[in-house]
Amino acid sequence: MLYIALVFLIVVAAKLLLNFSRFRRCKYLLKRYNEYLKQPNLEFYEHQIEIVNLFQQAGIHDSSVIHVEPVGFGQIATSRPSVFRNVGALREDIVKLMLSKFYGSVGVYKTRTLEALNPLHWVETLIFLPREILNYLGVSQANVVSKLLQLIYWFVTAAAFFVWGLYQTQVGLIVKNWIDKLLTP
Repeated sequence: MLYIALVFLIVVAAKLLLNFSRFRRCKYLLKRYNEYLKQPNLEFYEHQIEIVNLFQQAGIHDSSVIHVEPVGFGQIATSRPSVFRNVGALREDIVKLMLSKFYGSVGVYKTRTLEALNPLHWVETLIFLPREILNYLGVSQANVVSKLLQLIYWFVTAAAFFVWGLYQTQVGLIVKNWIDKLLTP
């Protein structure tokens, strides 16, 4: 039981530190972005890849803007440039989207940091563990397989608690021996 508690504390600490550091980094880069908007400089482009990575890790998706440009002879060219590829662009529409993505990612990391400290979040994660794992893997929660795996997980968990209640001493010894064998070389 001590091993499980230790692993849980390590997971909580890792989630807390990782998301807090990303939160602080997003706040710092947002400050740098606002400074860049007031006085553009080339050094800001050093952060472009980091900014895009932080957005993507927060689940913030790229978007595009419409660009129309006359090419002569009464013709126009249209394109849809990526906002992530134009982090340093000073066009008003791109700046508004970038600011919304910055604030969105700051909010995501702030929420994830607070979730690491919230016991109800961990209870919900444990109850819906298959859904969380499938969500991490990118599988839709509306998928029938996802719902079926969740039901199987609940059934197996209920059965495990039932067996634990009936044979607590024997199961405890088996689990302890198994963990000891895993941890001893």
